[in-house]
Amino acid sequence: MSSDPTTLATLGRSVEVFLRNSTLNPTTGSTGGSFGDIRAHRVQSVDPTATHNVTDYYELGNGDKTGITTDPTDFRFVIEENLHNARIGMYLAGVNPTTGSGYDGGDFLTQTNTGFIVWRNANDSVYKEIAFGSLRVAEVQYRFVMNGACTVQYTLEGTSGSYYRNAGTFPHPLPGAL
Repeated sequence: MSSDPTTLATLGRSVEVFLRNSTLNPTTGSTGGSFGDIRAHRVQSVDPTATHNVTDYYELGNGDKTGITTDPTDFRFVIEENLHNARIGMYLAGVNPTTGSGYDGGDFLTQTNTGFIVWRNANDSVYKEIAFGSLRVAEVQYRFVMNGACTVQYTLEGTSGSYYRNAGTFPHPLPGAL
């Protein structure tokens, strides 16, 4: 999704990003656990990708494929935000951002997260949502720009994904609070 300033105002309300940490919110509902899902605000871009992996098999002396297997799909969830506070980083590291005072870089390694992207129409109703689960932080990048916005980008990799498109099945049917 583009971070072009001309589209950000349009997308700012029609596309939302939510995160769920399995330590802070071990239940499947968005209000369960010791801390609910968070709406990731000040997001500049989000890039969900799914790579469907297959392995071809060949026999010696035969030029044609003799078999194929489908391997688990790889899911990547890349989110970039303006560097303004550590709310998203703390949450991904398993620290409650409303009460925690910080985290260590190693805290990311033990956490499992779920990333959600919600699309809303002009009436503010959800018409589709995707969720990538079993995500672990694979990379964190900080970008410092002279006379520009400083950003942090989190790359999460996981093994499960869901696509919701029917009313009543959306994990986040109501707009998120900031």
